[in-house]
Amino acid sequence: SLAVVIEPGAIVCLLAGSSRMQPTFFLFLNLGGTVARLLLLRCLAASMPKPLDWLLALVRQFSLPLLFILGSVALFSGFSLLRGGS
Repeated sequence: SLAVVIEPGAIVCLLAGSSRMQPTFFLFLNLGGTVARLLLLRCLAASMPKPLDWLLALVRQFSLPLLFILGSVALFSGFSLLRGGS
């Protein structure tokens, strides 16, 4: 049940179901873990506003070039898969 609180991914959910964990207990653990992670991230972000502001400014400055590069990579990868490449 600790795994559900820490990381309720697909495998953990599958294992919780196969071990016959009660759905209400699973929901309680999952929601509690999610709220705890969100609060932890909020506290972490509040503790270092200057580095996050710098990073946000960097992303804003280079968002169009990054969008073009990542879009090109995605298109190239998609066309490669359509042609049967690896």
